[in-house]
Amino acid sequence: MKIIRISVFLLGIALVAGFVSPVGADEGNLRIGVVDLQTVGQQYNRYRAAVKALEDKKAQLQSVVDSEEKEVLALIDSLEKVRATASDEELKKKREEIQARDQDLREFVTRTNIQFRNELDSLQVQIRAEIEDVVASIAKERKLDLVLEKGMLIFSSEALEITNEVVAELNRRHPAKGTSVSSGNAPSVAPTAFPSASQPAVGSGHWPFR
Repeated sequence: MKIIRISVFLLGIALVAGFVSPVGADEGNLRIGVVDLQTVGQQYNRYRAAVKALEDKKAQLQSVVDSEEKEVLALIDSLEKVRATASDEELKKKREEIQARDQDLREFVTRTNIQFRNELDSLQVQIRAEIEDVVASIAKERKLDLVLEKGMLIFSSEALEITNEVVAELNRRHPAKGTSVSSGNAPSVAPTAFPSASQPAVGSGHWPFR
């Protein structure tokens, strides 16, 4: 599973020559901590579980779309087989059925993609708030003046690291057990459509998390 990097509001960025102290250094100097948000995202169990829940739901709905694809492809094949012998009225009815199911599937995919994107955005906002709260608590406890994101730095001493503390506290405060993702108004029944060959509406590129 690809871990989505979380962008967390930094408490500030400063380059202070001669006045920067690592965590636990003497008072009177600027006290700085560093947190690796990529590592936090990879090791925060509740976040990982929530993303997996979204992935599993996406896979389930994708299987519904794939099944509908096969059914309508069969309709298209049957239309081709009778094209030479069927009446104009019969051909018209078959085309209208295929077009209706095509439209239904397009709308199904669009609604589902919007919903998944909204759920992921909501999850990231919530996770961001949880991380900020924990970072602020640790910074206050350790009397830090500044906490920087490791990915923004060219170099940082291991003595400045508070990443492990952040991960441990997040997992303590927000255990993954019982994690769930709001289903909202997720479509749970099969659509009735298939996109046209020239403009396919289904495919991995239309789904988030890939």
